[in-house]
Amino acid sequence: MPEKKLRGIPRRLRAIRRWPERLSSYVSPDIWRSSELYWNWKIPVSSSLVQGRYATAATRRACAQGLLDVSALLLARKPVDCRSARVTCVICLPDMFGSEVCIYLNEDYFRAHVGEGTSIFGERKFIRDRKLSSE
Repeated sequence: MPEKKLRGIPRRLRAIRRWPERLSSYVSPDIWRSSELYWNWKIPVSSSLVQGRYATAATRRACAQGLLDVSALLLARKPVDCRSARVTCVICLPDMFGSEVCIYLNEDYFRAHVGEGTSIFGERKFIRDRKLSSE
């Protein structure tokens, strides 16, 4: 099936710019104090916007900035008594559609996800010789 050109890109990018405020209003104090190990929210875009033939570096940059903005806003609004909770931003390249914002409420669960090596979540290696800002 041929890949169709995505329409309404400026509208979709405006929605990404509004996403931080919408998501932060959804995240209630109950989420920070829940018994869950973590919460995550995938980037709310069409996969064609961030990967594939019609995805551009400019749209990927705007979506990555939206993820960073959400993370910063959630971190700023984190309750004082939830100091051990971690807010992370996962930007997957080149398949950016898998990118997400996570709130880890359990330190051991966080360590299992971010440590280099092999675990139940698969094999991970740190990327030391590349920078997201230059790509």
